[in-house]
Amino acid sequence: MVVDYSGFSRKGHFDYMPMPGGDKATEEPWRTGIAMLYQAFGRDLFSFDLPILQQVNHSRLQKVITAIEKGINCPLSSGAGRLFDAVAAICGICLHAISC
Repeated sequence: MVVDYSGFSRKGHFDYMPMPGGDKATEEPWRTGIAMLYQAFGRDLFSFDLPILQQVNHSRLQKVITAIEKGINCPLSSGAGRLFDAVAAICGICLHAISC
């Protein structure tokens, strides 16, 4: 952001990523982690040996990916907090915000 006495302007931001489930993604950061992986690798994300893929039920992962593909209840976010949540979930550190 560039700020002066007359106001401010946004000069850049992180790429937008889907938040599958909307507000539910803030409670379950694994959703944003899957969205981030899906944006980068598509369905090939399942070829990686990642903690998130071992700790979340495969059926739930598939449902979230389908929602992302169809754009169902997946508002976009470019917030740094969502990015950090996603990385923590991918690493298996925090998949549910309430339990972290």
